[in-house]
This record gives sequence, structure tokens and C-alpha cells, in this order.
Amino acid sequence: MRGCPNGCRFCHAGIYYRPMRVKNKNLIIEEIDHLVFDAGYREVSLNSLSSADFPEVSSLLDILNERYKGFNVSFQLPSLKVNAFSLDILEKLSKIRKSGLTFAV
Repeated sequence: MRGCPNGCRFCHAGIYYRPMRVKNKNLIIEEIDHLVFDAGYREVSLNSLSSADFPEVSSLLDILNERYKGFNVSFQLPSLKVNAFSLDILEKLSKIRKSGLTFAV
């Protein structure tokens, strides 16, 4: 995802990368397939300015956990806002192995 839906006045990136653009979920899965199966990655970070604002983050994590559960792959969500974070996301991130969270103020 590029951009951010919040438009905070102090955030240069949130204004500069307008409008918010959301990547297709199938394209994300294809890119992760390449990272895991071709390059051997076991840690994948789902980066954006506000990761939890991705409209399908919950269903994406369900798909990723199911798809890569036999490969011991972990997923990280950096740049989470506290108001967009939920226990459901935490549970999905820690389903396979310990994952990282980073909260933005």
C-alpha cells in the first residue's frame, strides 16, 4: 500500500504519497511466493505507512498463515497505529511463530 488514509498534518509522507493506493491481494501473495519459494525467506514484512489500514489485512493474514504454515514463515506489520490495531491481528501474526510489531505514534 502506498500513501495513508489519515492525512495527518505533521506527516510529510502521508501527504506526499497521496492518493492512497492499495496493492491487489493476489499480487501480494505472488510476491511472497517468490520470496519464500525462490529466495528462501522465512520472515516477511508487510510494509506501508499504516499497515493495519490495508482494507483486507485480516483476510490477507488468514491466507498467508494457511498458505505458508508448513514453511515456518513469520510475518511482521511495521508502522501500526494503536487505534487501528486489534487483538485479532496480533493472534494472526503469532499463529506460526513469533512476529514483530512496530507501533507509530
